This record gives sequence, structure tokens and C-alpha cells, in this order.
Amino acid sequence: MVLKGILEGIGDVQVIEAEDGLKAWEILDGGLLPGLCFLDINMPRMNGLELLKRIRGDKRMAGLKVCFCSAVRDRQIIVQAAAFQPDYYILKPFSRNTIQAQVQKARGVMSQTQSLDPAEVVCTRLGIDMDSYLAMVGCLLEELTKLVTKIPTLLTQMDIAGATLALDGARSAAQTLGAHSIFNLADSLTRLVKSSGAGAGYGHDSKDEMNAHLPQWLACSTDQLFQIMQDMRGELRNIEHLATTASRSHKEAKANSESNRSRVQSEMDALTRFLTEVFQRGKLLATAKNVRSKSLNVPIKASFLGEQSAETRGSLTRKTSFSMAVLDDETAKAIEECRSITDLVKLLSFPLEGGARWIPEASIRLLESELACRNDQGVMLLRQAIGDNFEVFMRKKEELIRDNLLQMFPQASGQNKELEKRLQEILAEIRARFQPALDGELTTHPLFSPLDIGDLTNAADSARWAAPYSLLYRAARLFRDAATDRSFGRVFRFSTFDQQGFLHAMDVFGDRMAYEPDSERAQRELQQLEEIAASQVNFREKCYRVWRLLRGDSVAGASPETAPPPPQASPSANPANPVPPA
Repeated sequence: MVLKGILEGIGDVQVIEAEDGLKAWEILDGGLLPGLCFLDINMPRMNGLELLKRIRGDKRMAGLKVCFCSAVRDRQIIVQAAAFQPDYYILKPFSRNTIQAQVQKARGVMSQTQSLDPAEVVCTRLGIDMDSYLAMVGCLLEELTKLVTKIPTLLTQMDIAGATLALDGARSAAQTLGAHSIFNLADSLTRLVKSSGAGAGYGHDSKDEMNAHLPQWLACSTDQLFQIMQDMRGELRNIEHLATTASRSHKEAKANSESNRSRVQSEMDALTRFLTEVFQRGKLLATAKNVRSKSLNVPIKASFLGEQSAETRGSLTRKTSFSMAVLDDETAKAIEECRSITDLVKLLSFPLEGGARWIPEASIRLLESELACRNDQGVMLLRQAIGDNFEVFMRKKEELIRDNLLQMFPQASGQNKELEKRLQEILAEIRARFQPALDGELTTHPLFSPLDIGDLTNAADSARWAAPYSLLYRAARLFRDAATDRSFGRVFRFSTFDQQGFLHAMDVFGDRMAYEPDSERAQRELQQLEEIAASQVNFREKCYRVWRLLRGDSVAGASPETAPPPPQASPSANPANPVPPA
């Protein structure tokens, strides 16, 4: 905090913070090239020595100025730090003047090779607007990207004329846009190429003599050519960063110029489109009673055993039912676990308002794979229990069931005709339940149907946002529970998919917690989710707040009127391959 305050007090300094060493590396690896990087030595997840080692080993970051700012005074560690060539080493506690001096040194180096004139200066000089400027910078970046791969190829092919022509175009474009470093590098490279004498045959009496000289020149100039091309790649990244910053600032300025009402409408339209697209990438999931596979335990009517199915006395009602276990208890329990899919339905789908369940397409694949495995396992257990011949098994069961009926219903001894009738009904029911299972159809298969969440515009009733809120809230809880519950992974021990595959399939919103779990942050956000659920705002506002939490924004007192807009989903977004939020 002290260092940040000093840097911001210098003026014209943009401070970018990283919470630890690994996060700092991710920022640098993503393309940011700051003018000066302050590192501590003792940092979480990746210490300063390891971070500087990576920086110095990456050619993209050649020339990046690094200053250690640490309380470490251990001679051995300081020697280790020196091995990675930091530009400065400041011991804590430091003074404001010391920090300012290092910034001024870094600025002095940067000013000598300014990557790109400020956008406002170029726009004024050329008499263009910002949109035109950004388009021109985009063309320059495109040309430079081609150039850094094209030039080495042309030189390898000894096409000196082609290389010179390509460099002339880059020099002209760089000069127009004030890309001084690129202009100087292209100019140096042009002079080096022309020094080969191949541009106009200088110093050679014949074309053959000139061509014979080129390989020798190229061999002698390789190191210099390579260094210039490396510098040019570095400047290309600098310009990309500057262009990105200018583009972002331009977009922010345009957004701020719009009215508050249109901004809010744009935010909610983006969220509406995103939710609509998400729901299209999944199905409603149901296990209707008429398509469920039947239990292998056979229900027996109470009347079969001389009992009333229901007896009422006053306000009390007693219901009586019986069932027949055809298989032994252990086998029956194992097969029943294969037959039922209630646990899978709850695990692989999200509950929506009103009792419906919604399952992502990626989770459907996991469900179908697990169902096939369970079905095969259950059928195998059943066939092992029955043996090679189902009819032999049934004849044995017929005698056993007859004896059981006589024991449960002694009066049946005097009513043999009625007993045989009931016995045959029971046997027929056993066949009806066992035969499909023996044929390979044991496990219940769910039903899938599309879901249309309907109108989510401002004109729609807030109740229409209930289903989207259910999905947002449950999805957010899932990944935060996974990050905080140590026993979360136990459920996957005997599944065909692991915890990582499950979370990957269930991530329909690109939740950062899915690919960057943090237990402390997850705990805080679980509390925020509870506060959102308990709040008295409508479902539409709750959706907005949960969405902001998923994107990593603060949600305290959030409302569309004061918060930044959620990113807009791409129609081609793949829920099975979430993209980290910007």
C-alpha cells in the first residue's frame, strides 16, 4: 500500500498490482510489458527469485526493468538474486526519494525508445478521429506481424529486393503513426540488408559474384539480424499493448457519454442474451413414472393375504402393503443401486424454480456414460443370481412363493384354487419385471426436452427470471462448495467420471472458480450468495448480482444503475470449454 501510494503520487504513472508472484507472471505472460516491475522476494505461490528467473528466460520480456524491493538482508539470498540480473535492489524500509529515483531511471530508458506517439497527438497531426486511428494501428500491427515472419524467410531465400520492399512499407507506416522504435529498427534492418550489396549489385562485377557473396554476408550478419528481429517482436508487443489500452480508453469514453438509461438497458440486454444462449445449451431432465424401469421387488396386494389395503378410524388411516423380494437381500440391494438414477439426476442437473431440473449438454454425455455402465453392471449381477436358465429359476421360485403364501395366509390351504390364481399373477409379474432386465434394459433412462425460458425483457414479469436465477445461484454454489468442502470429491470415487470432468461439464457460465479454485474467496462468496438469496429485491436484480459475482465484480449493493455491464456471450461459446473472464 505504501509503495502504491508513492508511485501514484509521482504522477502520470499507471500502477498494476498482482496479489502474488504467480498472478504477476500470468499478467506478464499475457502480454503486458510495464516500464518497471517492483518485486518482493518473499511472495505467495511464486517467490521473487523464481519470477525473475522466468522473466529473464523469456525472450519476449528482454529489456524489462526489474527492481527488488525487499526486507531480505541475507547475503546468500542477495547473491542468488544478483544471479538473475535485477536492475535495482532496494532494501526496506525505503524512502520516497529512492522509489522516485528508480522510476525516473526507468523513464529515461523508455523515453529513448518511445514505442508509439500518444493517440491524441497522432489524431491531431493527421486530422483523424479515434476510430480511424485505431483502424490504422490495427493495419500497422497486421503488417508488422507479417513482417517479423516474412523477413527471415526472404533473407533465407536470398530475396534481398523483396526484404527491402517489405521494410520500406513498414518504415512508412511506422513513421506516419509515430512508431519511432519500429521505424528505427526497420531503418537499421534496411541499412544492414543494403550493406550486402545485393540491392543494386554494389561492389560486384557480376550477378554470379553477387549471389556467391550473399551466403557469406548472411552468415556474418546472422546475430545482428536476429537481435534486430527480436527487438522488433518486442516493440510489436509494446504497440499491441498501447493499442489495446487506447482502444479500451476510447470504448470507456464512448460508454460514459451515453445516457444512464441506455447503459442500464444495454447491460440487461447482454445478460438476457447470455441467459437465453445458456439455456439453449441444455435440456429439461425428467424420469416420468411411465418410463421408469420397474423394481425387481414385486409388490403384493394386501387382499392377496387377506388384509385390507387401507383401514380408517376417525382421523387415522392405516395403509397396508407387501412386497416380495425375489433375490437375496445383498444382490437385490446391489441391483437396485444400478437401477435407480435419482442420485445421478441430482448430481448432474440443476434444480429450477417450480421443481423442474435442467442439465447441460456436456453433463448429458456424462449421465449417459454412467447409465450404460450401471446398466451393464446390474444386468451382469442379475444373470449371475439367476443362473443359466431363467425357467429353471422360475420353477424353483414358484415352489418357494407357494410356501411363503401359505405361511402368510393360512386360510389359503382351504382355497387352493384362489391360491393358484394369485400365485400365477405373482409369477407373471415377476416375469414382466425380470425379462426386460435380462434382455439388457435394467437402468431407468431419463427423458430430455428443450426449455424455452420465454420473454426476459424489461416488459416481462419479474417471475420469469425465477428459473434463470435458480440456475445462476445453484451453479455459483456448486463451484464454491467444491472449493471449500474437503469431502466433495468422495462422490466420484466409483463413477466413470472424476471431479474435474464433472466440474468441467457443469460450468455453463465460465465461472472463474471452476478453473481457479480459491477456498478463502469461495467462503466469502458463499456468504455473499446467502445475502443475495435473503435480499428482498426481485429475481431480475438477484440474477444481476449473482452474475456479477461470477464475473469477479463486487456485489455489495449492486444494481444495474451503478455497476459495469456483464460481458456478452458469444453464440459459439462452448460450455464445456469455459473461457476465463477478462
